[in-house]
Amino acid sequence: MLEEYFEAFRIALGFLTVLPTGEDRLASPEEMERAFSLFPLVGLGMGVDLTIVGWLSEKVASPLLAASALLVFWVLVTGGLHLDGVADSFDALALGRSKEDRLRIMKESTIGTFGVLAVVLLMMVKMAALTTLVQKGAWRGLLLAPMVARWAAVLLAHISTPAREGGLGGMAIEASTKKTTLVGLAITVAGLLIFWPLGLMNLLWVYLLVKGVSRFWEGKIGGITGDILGATIEVVEMGILVVATLF
Repeated sequence: MLEEYFEAFRIALGFLTVLPTGEDRLASPEEMERAFSLFPLVGLGMGVDLTIVGWLSEKVASPLLAASALLVFWVLVTGGLHLDGVADSFDALALGRSKEDRLRIMKESTIGTFGVLAVVLLMMVKMAALTTLVQKGAWRGLLLAPMVARWAAVLLAHISTPAREGGLGGMAIEASTKKTTLVGLAITVAGLLIFWPLGLMNLLWVYLLVKGVSRFWEGKIGGITGDILGATIEVVEMGILVVATLF
């Protein structure tokens, strides 16, 4: 059993980051289910790494430069995959006139003006929040953001339907069973209890956001895609960082 979860963690790490994870093979449906349940654990690991980078950077650089180092590290570790989801989702919303149109835009490899603007604005807010957190020496937001955001993706996949057959969205929905979501929630709640009451506050608004995102895209394209999962991760991360600056 322990071996299975070690393998699931490796698969989840390979799915969410660009870090080398060894053997490159197609995971079975059972392995993907276990891997999805560990998404928040991978997020917590990312949060620990980010906190270390932020703490070390703050010792040798100004808050602005330390925040810049954090943001660059964050993007490099994830390979910018979720940012691509932000760009594609906003392009589809701004330019699509029908369900088919929006899905086509999401699938295109090019990024439009609205997608670029969405990414730039999101990164600006993240940068501002990170600078404030570095100045305050308040690292809780960095620990929380990647973990909760990845639980949000698991929850979104569990309560949504796929907008099209196949793709990352369909695979995520298939892997996000009730058990997967509950295990992921248990990991997230265990992490959040350390940061009472800030952790609980974030869990509540993230839950409401995920429900809203699911309903919104159900009306726009009949479900969700991998791009929407990625965009949700980015938006939740940004939101938690902003909330953390207020406490």
